[in-house]
Amino acid sequence: MDSFIRHNDNLNVDYIPANAMLSGILAILATDSDSSTVFVRIFGNPFFRRYDYIIIDCQTSLDLLVTNALKCSDKVIIPVQADMLAYEGVELMLNTIAKINPQKPLADSVMMLLTMYHKTTNVSKEIFAALKESYKSLVVSTPIPYRTEAKVSSIERTALVNKKNSCVGEAYMNVVEELLGGNKNG
Repeated sequence: MDSFIRHNDNLNVDYIPANAMLSGILAILATDSDSSTVFVRIFGNPFFRRYDYIIIDCQTSLDLLVTNALKCSDKVIIPVQADMLAYEGVELMLNTIAKINPQKPLADSVMMLLTMYHKTTNVSKEIFAALKESYKSLVVSTPIPYRTEAKVSSIERTALVNKKNSCVGEAYMNVVEELLGGNKNG
């Protein structure tokens, strides 16, 4: 497994980068007789005990890849864009997570992270307030601001948490501190 893992010295993290094989992952998962628990079995391997945290980044569609990620996860961070359609989809996502992991209480396993937040717009402020009112302590207290630098960093393949004066990088580091510290200021 070490051959798949890369290390970033600046961030002191290991990661497995996506590659062309990932485009066929659904077909590969579907061939398994218990296709919804492949990740549970993979991450149950003693090899992964060396890690305190394993983050699985998935797209928002509910497919076999996401189902696998949800089944093997202790915690789920739901990114919610600061717009009404995203807010309206939160309840559906929570219901889906509860069906996939009925033994895990949502209050212990789910957090919501507001993204693409425009602090100067009423819509963003209203969505953030509605999230906090509806889901209280499940909502991370630091929203991720909408900035062009986030799109540029994706193109440049750079981490904003290392970039001096990056408000997006600073917001993500605040989120990390909140998650690691267990501080849910809802």
